[in-house]
Amino acid sequence: MKKLFLTLFLSAVLWAEAGIYIGAGGTIFSENFTFNSSGFATNEMSSTYTGAKFKIGYGDREAYMIEFGLSYGEYDKNIFSDDDGMQLFVDVDIIKAFDFGIGAYPFFKFGFGAGNLKIARTLNSSIASGSFHGGGGIYIPLFETDFEVEVSAIYRWKHFEGINLVGEPADIDSNLIEPYIGLGYRF
Repeated sequence: MKKLFLTLFLSAVLWAEAGIYIGAGGTIFSENFTFNSSGFATNEMSSTYTGAKFKIGYGDREAYMIEFGLSYGEYDKNIFSDDDGMQLFVDVDIIKAFDFGIGAYPFFKFGFGAGNLKIARTLNSSIASGSFHGGGGIYIPLFETDFEVEVSAIYRWKHFEGINLVGEPADIDSNLIEPYIGLGYRF
């Protein structure tokens, strides 16, 4: 009964004054990787990631939204092989925004994602990853139009599928603070 009530409540909140929005922007950040394997010592390294993100969402800029994002980009050095390629990543976020009457809308965002990174290893041509993330930011409407600037930062924890290190599978995690700046339009 609680689940039904909560579902109906959230549906009503999203339906009221809600609309579709799209956006695009860029990000650059340093990602710290930790490689754990029973046969080897723990190894850590970091790399700078540069990428772009396209997003589409539904909801009210002053309340709740659900957002789907598609990101792509590359690391500045090879982490998993001698020739790491482009990474594609899909995110799903729940966003709670606030209207304090200041002309901008601060928000919190929580979600999860899944990605795929092209690599060049003997047994693998790509490596998959999953993530959980949370953070915040602000929507700034431009000149009282449907255009807006989004500035945000999230903490993301990623776990990569294991890769084989000379007969021993490696457990790979990473964590990062991901800044984002982009332009959006609300229909």
